[in-house]
Amino acid sequence: MARARLGVKDMGRIAGRIVDKAIGGIDFSVRVTGADFQRRWRTVQTAMKEKGYDLAYACGSEVDRSDVAWLAGFYDPIVERYAVLLPVS
Repeated sequence: MARARLGVKDMGRIAGRIVDKAIGGIDFSVRVTGADFQRRWRTVQTAMKEKGYDLAYACGSEVDRSDVAWLAGFYDPIVERYAVLLPVS
């Protein structure tokens, strides 16, 4: 039995229903301040200096919320695998 394909309007209506149900549970007040971001960078750079590292590799993905997500204070479940090289200064 063949499945019927959804049209763009149908997909939009479905997405709208999902958003309507989920939006009440989102806390939009949660923010990472510039000061907190700088504190996170200093924490990483201090640890790098203590270990004698000049460069570090940080990575993350929609499944692995470590490294970059913590450092940036940002988690985007749509983004695929990502990485950044972090200088000691």
